Amino acid sequence: MINKAEYITNVPEDRKELLEKIKKENYNRIMVIGAMDSGKTTLINYIKNNLDFYSILDCDVGQKSILPPATISLMKGFEVKHYFIGSVTPVGYFEEVIFGSSKLIEDVENVLIDTTGLVFGSGEDLKRLKIKVLKPDLIIALEREGELNHILRYYDGDVVRLKVAEEVKRFNRDERRKIREEKWRSYFNNSNTLEFTMDKLRGAKIFQGREIDVKEKNLLENLFKWEIFRGVYCDKYYVVKRDLENVNRVIDKNTLFYLDPERFKGLIVGLIKDDLCLGLGVIEEMDFKNEIVRIKTPIEVDNVDEIKIGRIKLEFLVDKVVETFLERDTL
Repeated sequence: MINKAEYITNVPEDRKELLEKIKKENYNRIMVIGAMDSGKTTLINYIKNNLDFYSILDCDVGQKSILPPATISLMKGFEVKHYFIGSVTPVGYFEEVIFGSSKLIEDVENVLIDTTGLVFGSGEDLKRLKIKVLKPDLIIALEREGELNHILRYYDGDVVRLKVAEEVKRFNRDERRKIREEKWRSYFNNSNTLEFTMDKLRGAKIFQGREIDVKEKNLLENLFKWEIFRGVYCDKYYVVKRDLENVNRVIDKNTLFYLDPERFKGLIVGLIKDDLCLGLGVIEEMDFKNEIVRIKTPIEVDNVDEIKIGRIKLEFLVDKVVETFLERDTL
């Protein structure tokens, strides 16, 4: 468990009062909301340290306190479960975030729910849906100037508003990315390479739709001077290919999407069993001729239901890990 938040040493009086209220009311589900850098995780750590029977649901896919990033995680005692999202932002993945959060705590009592700092724009919808589905008994709102009013109007349960502590450190985008890259490095330390069959792969259109027939394959190969390793038709043609000749090609991207096998290298994947993520991996090689995918992962596993492709690409250098974010529709 790696955490950018530091434990509170000089505890403000309102935090102590909050703790006493929680002890008295014995809330089952407590959700903490606030904008970025408002001290949500720090407050949850403080509550957990004093009331150890609470589990923690970490929904902050980008700035995780419970490794790895790009997942939602539940820590209950010494047991940790994950649900794979595949992105370090919830935008575009609201359904997965809501479903995964709900599934992880469906049979769990006494949960502290840590949320992302996305509270404006589409963040309002995410928080509204999360409140409706997860049904917290108490919402703790960490505010600077009443900026959470538009979210709290959806909730008629107990609310405690706390002022963001003055000593809370602010992180810019580059600092957040560097913190996350350090978490990636730590998570994938001591990894091995495992092989899986490609029929387990999900999350890219090249593994959806119907496979193209021999006639279609030959036509595309002759027209564009390609060797096609895999081709399917969904809403349009999708092919994985390599160039046989260096020629100028005019291609209508509304009817044909193409990519090289190397495009998959470095993409994170979730190793899924019974809807939950056993752990993450990184694609090292897509061997389309033998229909094998080779994945670098720190976990030992020989049987998964599916391997879900994410939208984060990692490059492992000598002394660091470089993270690149891909748009959802680029695979």
